[in-house]
Amino acid sequence: ACVCCSIPASTERACPTTLYRRSELVGSCDGADGSARFRLTAATPLRLISLPADAEQVRVEVELPAGAALSVHDAEHFGECIVGEGCLLSGDCQGAADFCHRHRGMQLHSSHIAGSGAGVRARVEVLGRLSRALDFVVSAAA
Repeated sequence: ACVCCSIPASTERACPTTLYRRSELVGSCDGADGSARFRLTAATPLRLISLPADAEQVRVEVELPAGAALSVHDAEHFGECIVGEGCLLSGDCQGAADFCHRHRGMQLHSSHIAGSGAGVRARVEVLGRLSRALDFVVSAAA
């Protein structure tokens, strides 16, 4: 999984020692790329990463196994599904520069969010700052 973003210097660290870890990835969001492997089960969606409001230039890419899907949830509004299969906004945007989805002041781009074959790279990108905290979730086919 590749998670790239930047958080203003005034924002607290991603996971202080006094807090619990609520997603698989915890990072400083310094723009560095990395990779990690995760086991998916049909019964339990995997919260890949949670990002705070005010993070900038967010891009989440993940290589999906066959039948898996990537979705974005509003962490501040009862986990409402914003982008993904069966969400408020679904479908892929036309090109890399097409931020075709709008939600609460954010412009989002999505591509290959519903994986159809093994090795599909799903991507969600947010132009500018996040106006809300977002959870990025990967679900396996039932």
